[in-house]
Amino acid sequence: TLLAVRIGGRRAAPWAAGISAVLASSYAIKSVFSPAELLAVVPSSASVLLLVIALERAPRRLWLFAGAGALAATALLVKQSFADALAAGVVALVAGKLLGVSWRETTRRAGAYASGVAALVVGLIIWALLTHTSAGAVWYAMFGFRIDSVSALAKHGLESRLSTLGSPLLTSGLAVAVLFAVAGIARLRARRIVRITVAAWMAAAGAGILLGGSYWPHYLIELVPAAAAGGAPTRR
Repeated sequence: TLLAVRIGGRRAAPWAAGISAVLASSYAIKSVFSPAELLAVVPSSASVLLLVIALERAPRRLWLFAGAGALAATALLVKQSFADALAAGVVALVAGKLLGVSWRETTRRAGAYASGVAALVVGLIIWALLTHTSAGAVWYAMFGFRIDSVSALAKHGLESRLSTLGSPLLTSGLAVAVLFAVAGIARLRARRIVRITVAAWMAAAGAGILLGGSYWPHYLIELVPAAAAGGAPTRR
């Protein structure tokens, strides 16, 4: 909701809040069981919010870039398919340079963002050392098991598993919200960097779902915050 207000003004707030409330309590996409996706959308959304504020040259913006990086890494640690905020951050930094930001400023922004990510990585390393957890175990817990599961599913009906997302996507109303979000993001013509950042966030969320492997209905929760923020009627 805060992100929607930042993008399009106060009148977007009730719409974004309503969309979020409906989808975050949807039985069709299993939100009612509080899966990890429902927890991961919080740091993911907060990361993009800080990123948007920082991109629009708010005071102390380098601290905001660092916070955005730390929150993006937090989302990834909560749920390993949630690289959406990280993707949005990288795209925002690259797009900023292509849209005229100087190399010096781009380097400062990238350094601040990377420092936020690095802070979480250092925390993970310290935890691994204190608990005597090997790097291989950490890698497998985060990514290795997903590679193994996708390989197994590819041999046993990957397409049929993917098709199971169709019903919850429609029944929950998420499909409609996503369509409105795509249209809303496309209308942000006067704020190109914001449009690119939010579009990258939504696209990366979709990629995270498609690459998940098992295709449980709760995977779709990853699209909820972008759908709510982008789909609310806004002042462009």
